[in-house]
Formats: sequence, C-alpha cells, structure tokens
Amino acid sequence: MPLRKPLFLSILAPLLLTTPTVATADSGAVPPLTAAGTDLTGWRDLPWDTPVEAAANAFGDALRRDHIEVAGCYFSTAVPVTLASEAWEAWLCEDRTSGRVIAVSLEKGYDDMFFDERRTTELYNTFLAEFTERYGPAHEFWEHCHNARWHETIQHRWFFPSTTVSLLLRDGPDRWVSIRFEKPNDTPNFGPGVCVTRPRDLRG
Repeated sequence: MPLRKPLFLSILAPLLLTTPTVATADSGAVPPLTAAGTDLTGWRDLPWDTPVEAAANAFGDALRRDHIEVAGCYFSTAVPVTLASEAWEAWLCEDRTSGRVIAVSLEKGYDDMFFDERRTTELYNTFLAEFTERYGPAHEFWEHCHNARWHETIQHRWFFPSTTVSLLLRDGPDRWVSIRFEKPNDTPNFGPGVCVTRPRDLRG
C-alpha cells in the first residue's frame, strides 16, 4: 500500500520555511567556520574531547546537575546562553566512559525534569536562515516526519570533517526547537521521528 502524506503535514506546510529568508540579525546560534571555510572544530572555541571539568571551568557561569540523559545527550553541565534575547542552555554532552565533551546541545525550557511551556520559540526560521547563510543549503534534510503526538518534525543537518550540525524542529505546533553540534560518529540517523520519505540533499 503506498504511503500517504499525513494531513498534519499539509496543514503546517505553509507555516514552516524549507527555503529560508535572509537573516537580518545574528542570533548567536551559528558559530563561524574555520578561516578556510571548510570545517567547524567545536563549539565557541571548545574543542571536542575536552574533559568536562575543564569545559565547565572555561565557562564561569556553568550550571551543574546530577548526570542525566535527555534526548540522547548525557550531561551534568549546562551553560546559560542568550540567543536573540531568549534564555537557552548549552548542554555539554559527555562520553559516558571518558567524561569528555563530544557534543553541545542548545535547548530551551528544561526545568531539570521536563521541558515546560518555555520551550516554545519563534526563532526556528531565523535559525534556519542563519545556518543556510553561513553553511549553505543543508546536506541532509528530513521532512514528512512526525513525533509520538503526530506533530510535524523537521531536521536539517550539515556535515563537516570535525563536526556534525543539526537544526531540529521537535514539534511544529509547539515551536519546539533544538540545535546540536557534535563530534562525528557512526550512529545511524533514521530521521527526527517517524518519517515517510527519505532525506534530501538541498545542495542540488
């Protein structure tokens, strides 16, 4: 039986940009590439495999928690960041064995147990425009996906030698967004939820 495009995708499609407008301001979410313009070696001058204690010391306002895994990020240290005047956190995701930082996940509205109503943001299209302006069209674009609530999910990914970048719309109606920078790994990616089509390379 052929797969049909879920109704919610048709309803939300006009609301979500796959071809972004030009960014008019710097939200602070998108770090620059190296001088050669070919790589991203970490997040805000934090190289991958830095011991988490050293990373926490490098950010004087880092918040410490008991270790927990949320959305695939095992962490105990979060750095408060401001993105376009909104309060976010940068989670320093650790390797469970070595305790070294292997990813940074930018998250909003987490209260140490759940994501609350503060997770909503209107910055998704701003982020997408800035990422596209700085890194070019996404190397991998997942659409026609949904989460457990049957709400639309979308993911754009960029691949560089030292870093994989992901812009994730976790929930379309809720405007719930996550951004992740991570050391490349061989973990399979099956998309941001249940997807009815394969990803596309937007570079043409």
